[in-house]
Amino acid sequence: MNSKLKAILLAAGLSSAAITGAQLTDKWEGNSLSVYVDAVGVLTACRGHTSKDLKLDQTFTEQQCMEIFAKDIARADKQLLQLTAPVNLTDGEHAAYLSFMHWAGYGNFASSTLRKKLLVGDRVGACKELTQACSTNPQTGERVCNGWTYGTRLGVKVRLNGLIKRRAEEQAICLSELMAGGITQ
Repeated sequence: MNSKLKAILLAAGLSSAAITGAQLTDKWEGNSLSVYVDAVGVLTACRGHTSKDLKLDQTFTEQQCMEIFAKDIARADKQLLQLTAPVNLTDGEHAAYLSFMHWAGYGNFASSTLRKKLLVGDRVGACKELTQACSTNPQTGERVCNGWTYGTRLGVKVRLNGLIKRRAEEQAICLSELMAGGITQ
């Protein structure tokens, strides 16, 4: 992450854990100054920014993308802290869940088993949900347990290699302080 973007995030009042989450998000989202169609058909720009107002011919400056990203991260961070209260997240949990929430969105995080486990005190289990969450494939009825690594493309669930790697890194960061602190549940 460049120093100018970090300064914008600091100016937005984000905590060090949120900035770490933003750095993780920035790494996996990349940055596109032009609107593009992502792997699952969603119009996207800058660092994973999605909006119904985006148009395919739209372009942004680097400054605009940094400001959009700071707003997106600040909004996601506020929502994350609301959804995880009263749990006092470790910096690792905070960073990992912020990166995940930026990708998954408020509604998916709010209804996730990950959040349910976190709120009942199963913090390790919550982190593990990043790579081990289970779902049923609507096309085949098959039950699969490999985390939040799928997107839906043309109505079909597809596993995306980039998401496999991203979820693994988020999980490692999420667990790092829990395991170091002897928290096993």
